[in-house]
Amino acid sequence: MTDSNGAISQSSVSSNSGLDVPISGNKESQVSESMTVIDRVTYKNLIVGKEYTLKGTLLTTDTQGIVAESDISFIPESPDGFIDITFIFDGWTFAR
Repeated sequence: MTDSNGAISQSSVSSNSGLDVPISGNKESQVSESMTVIDRVTYKNLIVGKEYTLKGTLLTTDTQGIVAESDISFIPESPDGFIDITFIFDGWTFAR
């Protein structure tokens, strides 16, 4: 994660992604043309009022190929919190 000046922050960041569709407990879903994964990223020790940009890449588990890339800029209102980053991709790519 970088701030508005491009500096890497000394913060703690972790994520927990999941499909944004009705799913069973094993995170499986029906394939569709437009699929969405939302990754909730938690952060600690950011500077309140400073702009940060979170960049993410969604990879396949087998080949580590890039499925989607996304970024979001935000200004934290508290040092610790979370931000959701959304990845949208063509699910039919995996059905072939």
